[in-house]
Amino acid sequence: MAFTEGSGGAEFVENVVVGHGRDIAHRFGTSNLGLHLGPVLGLPQAMSDVPRPRIGCGAAILDDQGRILLVQRIKNPEAGHWGVPGGKLDWGEAARVCAEREIEEELGIRITAGPVLAVTDMIADDYHWVAITYRAQGFEGAPAIMEAHALHDWGWFPLDALPSPLTASTADAIRRLIP
Repeated sequence: MAFTEGSGGAEFVENVVVGHGRDIAHRFGTSNLGLHLGPVLGLPQAMSDVPRPRIGCGAAILDDQGRILLVQRIKNPEAGHWGVPGGKLDWGEAARVCAEREIEEELGIRITAGPVLAVTDMIADDYHWVAITYRAQGFEGAPAIMEAHALHDWGWFPLDALPSPLTASTADAIRRLIP
C-alpha cells in the first residue's frame, strides 16, 4: 500500500510500525524503528520513548553447608531488601553471562550460572522488572562488597533462617530450593 497524503495511509503505517514494531524491527535489524521512522511519519511518540521493562539476572549461591548467599540492596526497586546477588542485563548480553558478571562486580566472586530457578515479574506503577534467578553451580573466591553504592551488607543464611524482607525474586527462588 502506498502512502499518499490524505489517503489514510499515515494511519495504516502507524498501525504497522507501532502495532507490529517487533516484527519489523526483527526483519530490519533495529529495535529503534520508531525513533527512525516516527518523525518521518509524523507519529505522536517514537517507539523508543515507550517505557520498557528492565531485566535483572542473579543467582542463588549455596555454600557447602547449604546456606544461601544474600545481599542487602541500597537501590530501588526493593531497597533495604535481602536478595540473591545480580544486576541489570546489558544490551546484547546473554542472561547467564549477566548473572555471572554482575555477581563478580558486586561481590568479587566467580560463579557459573546453572539452571533457571525462577522468573519473577515485578510490576508497580513506577517500575516493571523481570528477574531471572539461576542456581549457581559452585563459586570461587570470598565474598566482599565491591559496589558500596549498591550493597549495604551480605551474609550466608540457612534456608530456614532467612533475613527479612526478601526481594520478590529471592522469595520465588527459595520456594524452588526448599523441597
